[in-house]
Amino acid sequence: MTQTTEPQEEYYSLADIWQQVKGFLRYLRQQWAWLLIAAIMGIGGGILYYYLQKPAYQAEETFILEEKTPGGGGLAGLASQFGFDISSLTGSSNIFSGDNILDILTSRRIVEHVLLSKVDSNQTNGPTLADVFLDFSKLKKAWRHKPGLDTINFYRVSGRNSLSLLQDSVLHEVYKRVTQKYVSVSRLNKKGTIITVTATSINPDFSLLLARRMVKEASDLYIDIKTSVSASNVNRLQQKADSLLALLNNKSYQVAGMQINDANPALKSVLVPTELASRDRTVLATLYTEVVKNLETVRTTLMLQTPVIEVLDMPHAPLEDGKMKLSLVIIIGFFIGLVVGVGYVFIRYLQQHWAMNAAKNIPPLS
Repeated sequence: MTQTTEPQEEYYSLADIWQQVKGFLRYLRQQWAWLLIAAIMGIGGGILYYYLQKPAYQAEETFILEEKTPGGGGLAGLASQFGFDISSLTGSSNIFSGDNILDILTSRRIVEHVLLSKVDSNQTNGPTLADVFLDFSKLKKAWRHKPGLDTINFYRVSGRNSLSLLQDSVLHEVYKRVTQKYVSVSRLNKKGTIITVTATSINPDFSLLLARRMVKEASDLYIDIKTSVSASNVNRLQQKADSLLALLNNKSYQVAGMQINDANPALKSVLVPTELASRDRTVLATLYTEVVKNLETVRTTLMLQTPVIEVLDMPHAPLEDGKMKLSLVIIIGFFIGLVVGVGYVFIRYLQQHWAMNAAKNIPPLS
């Protein structure tokens, strides 16, 4: 029987690997010209990128979300006797809790309302932020072959309800592009309540107005929500107070008309209607006093809840161009070119090493 021998695996010690590394470093020094060419090309690419990159005007507005929950104290208990829930005034604050505020700021309602706002608020038929975006984003130019889209504008739009079907579709497309690429909303830290709205575009006016108006629109929305919840309580209390006041006035006139001068002591029963009317007037006066007291409590509670959004930092014109500086792109280009050059030299070194091993019938280093 013939004994078959299994092929033996090649083993390399650390000394062998170190010899290969030193050999590559020697080869690398010999190929310095390739490294120089690669570095110069990287610098040239960085300079080219600097002049080709578009301006990036960034507007950043930071605000803090206040979660105020004023209580009505003892007066809230009096209001509850009449079926008025003062605590519901603060119930809507949960709408802005957690990360809901981030979704609300970039919601279609907020962003589209801002996009339809006039660049100059004093011009009723002036351009809107949506018109500015269509101009600098070159969307109209891309739509030049589509009838109606190449000349579309929002100059005469006075609100969301006045949009045509075509304008509504274009506005929705602008909203998607703006929220995906031009605006971002984030927290400074995960557990904090400081929110940052950042708008970046090649148009400084668009970036500035978009960041400012998004925060203002979100603040107005929050106040409207709080007001809509509390307004029902205020209106109900006001109606109750008005009704009680009307009854109290009527009862006062009724008591005055029932007064009998020099009544016969033998006919004391004639004074009973006057006494009943006086008692009813006293009861109405007491009820009216308590309702007015609760009404003022509700109004005070509502006043203490606004403003709920406090702006910390606001962008101001003129905005600085946020594109990368020339010195930075040169440094980055130099290192990228150097890395590419080293990689190219390394590949050539491996090719030569494999060719030499193949000529000597030596397995290549893997």
